[in-house]
Amino acid sequence: MTFSKHSHSDEDLLDLLKTGDGRGMGLIFEQYHPSLCASAYRIVQDRDAARDVVQEVFIRLWHGRATLQITHSLKAYLHRSAVNGALHHLERTQRIKRVPLQSAEELAGDAGGGAALEAGDLQAALAAAVDALPPVCRTVFMLSRHDELSNAEIADCLGVSVKAVEKHLTKALARLREAVARCGG
Repeated sequence: MTFSKHSHSDEDLLDLLKTGDGRGMGLIFEQYHPSLCASAYRIVQDRDAARDVVQEVFIRLWHGRATLQITHSLKAYLHRSAVNGALHHLERTQRIKRVPLQSAEELAGDAGGGAALEAGDLQAALAAAVDALPPVCRTVFMLSRHDELSNAEIADCLGVSVKAVEKHLTKALARLREAVARCGG
């Protein structure tokens, strides 16, 4: 098999990888590393952490190459691994993301809060509520409100249905409205 620096079929790359030939791993790395880092970054919002997540994906791929069973495409397998790794990273670090103040004011209006809330108190209550969300729910909320991705883009990024994204957003917004209501009175 001869390879150039162009895209290669998943089958050719997997065959080369399974033989233990390091060129296969290098070609897979060259072909998929940038897009996997971008996917992981959308979730963890930290370039170094995203690179670490993707590095772990490639390490697991190399170590498991002899018994690797990929039922769909290599690209889908690697993408799913990167997304799962990024979500696991969030679970481990319990990363706190701050909701932009504009979103906080919108939520206060949505909650029907007539009470005047201090912006700092509201911001703290919302940050605590976002942090308390389950990891996937928090990720969906942040991709929607912070990164301004559409529900379809979030579904594609996380490998879930648009309905699942809508369910997580509904749950997140309900919990945030509860936090605003508790803060206001």
